[in-house]
Amino acid sequence: MHKHSKILFLVTVLTIFLASLFIFRPTLATDTSDIVETTFFGNLKDDGEGCGVYTILNIVVDTLSIGVGILAIIGIVIVGIRYLTAKGDIAQTKKAKQRMLQIVIGLVVYALFYAGVQWLLPGGKLNTTSCTTISDQELANLKEKERQEKAEQQKKTNPSSTSSATKTETKTSANSNDQIKNTDLKGATAVGKKVLRFAEDTAKYMDKHKFIYFQYDPSNGFNNRKIRKGYGPKDGNIYADIWPRNWEVAKQWRFTHCSGFVTLVLKRAGLLSNGNVYISGGKLGFNKSKQELLKKFTIIHGNGDTIANLVKKKKLSPGDVFGYPGATHTMIFAGKVNGKYWIYEVNAPVNQILKYNGGLHKSISGSKRVGDILHAK
Repeated sequence: MHKHSKILFLVTVLTIFLASLFIFRPTLATDTSDIVETTFFGNLKDDGEGCGVYTILNIVVDTLSIGVGILAIIGIVIVGIRYLTAKGDIAQTKKAKQRMLQIVIGLVVYALFYAGVQWLLPGGKLNTTSCTTISDQELANLKEKERQEKAEQQKKTNPSSTSSATKTETKTSANSNDQIKNTDLKGATAVGKKVLRFAEDTAKYMDKHKFIYFQYDPSNGFNNRKIRKGYGPKDGNIYADIWPRNWEVAKQWRFTHCSGFVTLVLKRAGLLSNGNVYISGGKLGFNKSKQELLKKFTIIHGNGDTIANLVKKKKLSPGDVFGYPGATHTMIFAGKVNGKYWIYEVNAPVNQILKYNGGLHKSISGSKRVGDILHAK
């Protein structure tokens, strides 16, 4: 019985210690090195002296101390009861004294462990300062800001890298012939041809790599959507209409929506370097992009006229960006081929894999009404 009690005591203490490590384990944030994320205690912002990790260690040690203290009190109470009820029984009295000695030895050992922690941690456990706690949304915002700052820094340190990549890609595309199935390259302007070539290449890439349609935007009531497994940022933070705004990120995340597709095409074509463009309520909208885009495009108001009529009036040409009146949807007009009108668009149920034929590139009725047009010069 003596050996069994010893083993039980050690196993209990070890279990509490391991449980505290599991429950309060820290993990470093993916993109923000001074943030320590904890399972139950939020995100701790480090002060540069290790307060995040030390805070977690404090929790572990304090939890262990409480566990040892509770066990010691229980042990002392049990020993006291046995001692008082011994009634002259020498064997029971001796056993009670031995058990008390074991408890005292256990407390001394733990005191030495506690002192060791004080000695190992720089400044001692009790001298560490607490960290600032930030919310999950604040952490997500910090990560997005950090991504943007890295991109800006890369542009400043190596400004030719982005432009050279775009020039190489544009040159490669320019060397392709003027034949894209169901796309009127011959009827397009030079700017329109660029748009169409990259629309074709982007659509086929998305089909091959199984991109999905996804949009998360609380302002549009989409905040309850969950992205399909295996898509989006590796850290899982998709919020407030965040979507891949450059091609390299898009290839990693593998999702987009209508205006996202159009924006990526324009950026790949070297016609847009920042921001995005979209159609909302049939009207063109610009986010940090209007001044740049209007160097290569003009704005035409379709005023609800049909695709067929606008093509005849030369107000809608291959490579133009357009939308339906009163609707929030953005497309690229591919022209009239074999008596049919063709478009590039992203339009599918949430999380559905996008297909090239009949999806990303398809025919459309010439009687469809048109809102605003971003007309290629």
